[in-house]
Amino acid sequence: MYLTPRFFALLAITALLAAVAYWLPALYPAAIIVLIALVALTIADAITAFAAIRVKARRTMPQLFCIGSKNKVSIEVESEARIKVHLRIQDELPPEMCYHDAQYDTSLSSRETATYNYTLEPKERGKFSYGDIIVFARTPLQLIERKIRIATDRAHIEVYPNFKRLEHVELAAISTTQHEGEKRQLRPIGQTDFEHIRDYVPGDEYRHINWKATARTGRLEVNTYQEQRAQNVMCIIDKGRTMQRTFNNMALLDHAINSTLALSYCVLKHHDMAGTMTFDAKIDTTVPPSQKKNQIKLILRSLYDQQVTYSESDFSPLPTHLDKALHSRSLVVLFTDFNTLNQMRRQLPYFRMIARKHCLLIVFFRDKEVEALADITPSNDKEYKQQAIAENFILQQQTIAAELRQNGIYSLHTTVKDMPANTVRTYLTMKQQGVI
Repeated sequence: MYLTPRFFALLAITALLAAVAYWLPALYPAAIIVLIALVALTIADAITAFAAIRVKARRTMPQLFCIGSKNKVSIEVESEARIKVHLRIQDELPPEMCYHDAQYDTSLSSRETATYNYTLEPKERGKFSYGDIIVFARTPLQLIERKIRIATDRAHIEVYPNFKRLEHVELAAISTTQHEGEKRQLRPIGQTDFEHIRDYVPGDEYRHINWKATARTGRLEVNTYQEQRAQNVMCIIDKGRTMQRTFNNMALLDHAINSTLALSYCVLKHHDMAGTMTFDAKIDTTVPPSQKKNQIKLILRSLYDQQVTYSESDFSPLPTHLDKALHSRSLVVLFTDFNTLNQMRRQLPYFRMIARKHCLLIVFFRDKEVEALADITPSNDKEYKQQAIAENFILQQQTIAAELRQNGIYSLHTTVKDMPANTVRTYLTMKQQGVI
């Protein structure tokens, strides 16, 4: 139990009466009476607070939380006391999320219930632990405050990548592609692909006759088709120290995971097979490409607790590991970042090995803050130096994209804000153009 500000205010008044009684002795008995009354009321209030106040509380929240999104949490409090009580409810948040305010005040009559809602916007992925619900209760006298700790059933939460915006990201990518004048349409699922030409046999459909081949050979030739097969799309995420830079309150790794999730959702929706892989100094997790109904859940589960490892990433095992995981030509989307041109060139041999067997798309990050420094009009030596460094950095990024293109490797240089939509848009464009 705790003494309240009201108690100390009354105690201060009593002390003031006692001080004035030094010059006016007639007030001394009044000061004694006030002090005795204050002590008696405080004892009575403490007994009432301990014996009469009964409170129930429970926490309601989503099963899964999304990083970077507002997640609603509800606290329901019920008073079982026979008197009116004044309550201050405080939810014990995970230590990693204590930047939020989860506290409110209310007054409840007997058997009355109140609900308090607040939103939690996690900035980190992973598994976190809630504490108890703390209730500070006061009687109508409000001289004593009783602390009640209420344990809850659900004490753990799992913060996943942002899966709430998947549909929105795909629609934005498709609408932007149409707005930019793309006239090609996605090939319908179930469409057949050309396989080879053979001699005509009775029963073949006339519409499949290849008249050019017939004229060349002097006998009827027909085209043979096979059912279009679903394509493998493997997203690879670099977890090394280059992915620790922060944009919009989230590390590059978080943006890469959100983009991977958006792309995987779109891939599965277009009846292709989605898979993921993470690595740093070694290969970490792998989800083989599949069209299973729970594939997006498997991808979510594999990505939600991934963290930057602050070690230098080793790209050398990737070609061998991909050979084992992928048994046909696939689209491989690699999320990484290059601070310098030499850094990319050190990994280029491994990129070439992957590109020989697969269609490789490398997604790396565009820094708008650096570009803003390059566009300023410098007014002093410091700004001239900053501008020169920024221009050199931009030139290296452009050279990286050019050298990747020269080696038959696709690249996407994009800001973190537009990365999910741009990645999905690039996949759709490559699919439309028959690249994959």
